[in-house]
Amino acid sequence: MTVLLPWFALVVTILAGWAIIKRLSTSMVLLFAGLAMISFAVICGVHGFLPKGVKPSGFVWFDIFELLRSIATKQTSGIGLLIMVAGGYAAYMDRIGAAHALVRVCVKPLDALSSPYLVLVMGYLIGQALVTVIPSAAGLAMLLLVALFPILRAVGCSAAASAAVIGTSAGMTLGPASGTANLAAQTAGLEPIIYFVQCQLPVAIPTLIVVAICHYFVQKYYDKKNDDVYSDAILTKKDDLRNVPGWYAILPVLPIALMIVFSKLVYSAVKLNTISALLLVWVFTIIVELIRRRDFKPVLADGAFIFKAMGGMFSSIVALIICAEFFATGLKVTGLISALITHAQGMGLGLNGMTAVLTGVVGIVTFLTGSGVGAFSSFAALAPEVANGLGGTAAAFVTPMQFASGMLRAMSPVAGVIIAVAGAAGVISGDTNIDIESTLEQMRASMETMGIGELLGLSIETLLISLCLKIMSILITVILYGRMIEIYCTVSIAPIPIATMSNREWGSIGTNYLKGLFALAFQGFLIMVCVAIYAVLINNMIIAANIHSALFSVAAYTVILCFSLFKTGSLAKSLFNAH
Repeated sequence: MTVLLPWFALVVTILAGWAIIKRLSTSMVLLFAGLAMISFAVICGVHGFLPKGVKPSGFVWFDIFELLRSIATKQTSGIGLLIMVAGGYAAYMDRIGAAHALVRVCVKPLDALSSPYLVLVMGYLIGQALVTVIPSAAGLAMLLLVALFPILRAVGCSAAASAAVIGTSAGMTLGPASGTANLAAQTAGLEPIIYFVQCQLPVAIPTLIVVAICHYFVQKYYDKKNDDVYSDAILTKKDDLRNVPGWYAILPVLPIALMIVFSKLVYSAVKLNTISALLLVWVFTIIVELIRRRDFKPVLADGAFIFKAMGGMFSSIVALIICAEFFATGLKVTGLISALITHAQGMGLGLNGMTAVLTGVVGIVTFLTGSGVGAFSSFAALAPEVANGLGGTAAAFVTPMQFASGMLRAMSPVAGVIIAVAGAAGVISGDTNIDIESTLEQMRASMETMGIGELLGLSIETLLISLCLKIMSILITVILYGRMIEIYCTVSIAPIPIATMSNREWGSIGTNYLKGLFALAFQGFLIMVCVAIYAVLINNMIIAANIHSALFSVAAYTVILCFSLFKTGSLAKSLFNAH
């Protein structure tokens, strides 16, 4: 029975990924996926899964929930408390207007620049710098919409270009205030400020330069095309924000400054951890607010807002981290992690190969769900064991995954921050739906102007193209059903090639099988891309303007689709070197 455990875990993981993509509650999906795997392991006779220092209850089924309790206790008192305090502090800074003051001070020099796209690039860099102290992607975006968006529009940038820069400003989740960065730091066994300086900045700086350059040329290109669709912008009014002195901009930055000064980076004789720094500045800010406003009741009410925000952080991020570790424990108990390490070594992937694979998985899940926190938390707990098994460090393993979760969120069309920014800036995204009623009405009006000969020719064209389309639809159906049959056949023989992987002489059979399986899965992705492109091409045609050309265009696009689907299999196999 224990032989089946890794396969059961793999199936559960795939189902969990599908459920998350379907936008079910990520924390609940991970919790019950972990529960299913550990329960099956217990049925198969696996005991002793409790961590060191946790005493068994005497009944193995109760031990499962003792495990969950120990994970919740550890995470809540450790990384969970850090994330709650950091999130609460950021919310407090936003409430009293200090976050907006910082944005206002940073953005103000851009008024002096005359080049539109230079202002665009500088705005992006400023936004990425601000994310170190304003970790909420949506919160930072709303502040930038107030302060930066009018400047970008005034110098000549389009609404789409301005929204693109603001929407991607939190793409790289940097700094000790970020929840995912704190989780990555703990996973890597580093202090948040050390992780920020030693692991994040060396990667972030060149990446930011490249992205900024890309923004300059890409937004300039699309602004010249001028084919974006806009509605009225719905922006937060400056009057809705608190009017605070400019020197309040120091307050959000002050904890990071203190942590850098009182660390081994500058002055190691005195140590100040992240939580202490945040609480110190929070109390200091309350005192400053009391002196400035001289009104105890609202100031203390604002000060207490940090606790409300901490509760919100627990219900979202911390709960997710607890469930994610429970899920990761299930993967370990079933032996799937050990199997992955063994197969990675057998395929010659090593640490870099496994890092690329899991980073890609995190990126895809983030793009499809719009949640970087959920995708990263699901896999972060695996980093130490996988890294140790492959002879590397957890920091090198987890950093690309953490960056991927932020950057792919900024690219996701279903991410909350992207939807919010696009809506607020008045940028309308198109869809692939065709208005049949209006199209038919336009075609009817166009045909009424045609003579008998032209209508006869049109009917012959329609007959021939219809016949061709039916033939091609049959071919496309054959391709798709053929792929389904290939999947069934490939999966059904899995035990045979997998069984050879432990043998040195026959191990290549199993390796080639896995390559073919990965190629088959990637072919499915390529098929979806081809169909999506086809839908956009069909949608962008103006059918009523020239019916003759529209008919032949539909036929041509369908031929291209059919040819592309035929090529997906060979292309996927060539990428994975499968044969």
